[in-house]
Amino acid sequence: MPQAYLAVCVTMTIWAVNITVSKHATAELDPFFIASFRIIVTGLVFYALLPRAEKRLRAADLKAIFPLAITGIAANQLCFVMGISLTTPAHSAVIHALLPAFTAGVAWLVIRETLGAPGLVGLAVALAGTLLVVLGGADGAAPGSVKGDLITAAGIVAFA
Repeated sequence: MPQAYLAVCVTMTIWAVNITVSKHATAELDPFFIASFRIIVTGLVFYALLPRAEKRLRAADLKAIFPLAITGIAANQLCFVMGISLTTPAHSAVIHALLPAFTAGVAWLVIRETLGAPGLVGLAVALAGTLLVVLGGADGAAPGSVKGDLITAAGIVAFA
């Protein structure tokens, strides 16, 4: 169990640093370049980590992977870097924390997965809390921030 907690801590640290670093990177580099670089490097790393027996891709594999690659990876990454260039890291982090809520919503819409009363209440609280933080913070929505927030949310929907 301690290894699981360590893995969660490392993952959350990388995730938090990722948002801040990405914000600074978009000031110097084109968002499309950043998204493309992240997709290609990550794909190569994950491919290298595959066991030898699973490195051979068949046409059926590509047919299954392609839609996920376009929506869950390419659209998500492009929306992430475009969104972070127009919003604050704090807004981006809060919106990204809604991924489980968006996933539940997409599962309900696409595969008609049922969501009980506690799930619906949790979804409503998460969405309301996010709107409160993003739109009603001490500084309110910064100019241009709403557009970045919406682009970031579109990336989360694509990933979900």
